[in-house]
Amino acid sequence: SLPRLRQALIKILTRPGYLVAYSALSIAVLAWVAWAYIEAPYMGLWPLAEWQYWAPILLMPLACILGVVGLSTPNPFSVGPGDKGFDPERPGILRLPRHPAIWPCILRSGGHMVPNGDVASILLFGLMLLLSLAGLWLLDAKRRLSLGDDWDRLSAHTSMGKIVLGEIG
Repeated sequence: SLPRLRQALIKILTRPGYLVAYSALSIAVLAWVAWAYIEAPYMGLWPLAEWQYWAPILLMPLACILGVVGLSTPNPFSVGPGDKGFDPERPGILRLPRHPAIWPCILRSGGHMVPNGDVASILLFGLMLLLSLAGLWLLDAKRRLSLGDDWDRLSAHTSMGKIVLGEIG
């Protein structure tokens, strides 16, 4: 997200050093968040109903499938293997969500908020949900800049491309 800072750190640490430091920091932050969530006092916001258990049970298989497909499909718009082999006329799964590797985070976060109606869960999963939703927009903006004139041609047959170009409705 901060290319100048990333490049400066790579100059100082070298690329492998940067990747190790970034990974270590990410793991430390994730461990801290998990610890804070586990240690947070329970402050319920809504009573638990039996149907709420079904939200993550139904959403997680879809999230897992989207995750695997998203991380194994050529995609010039999002995270994953890159654009090698991407056919803009036949975008495959990208015809529905342009960012199938991010949607699992959205589905997981939203699905887990339903049966975990306490403040700590809403903070944890709600912030993950907001970050994931922002990621959709931020990745589009980043790729639109990097792809330049190719953006319209490449995104025309994706779900959002059709909406933007007025092909739906």
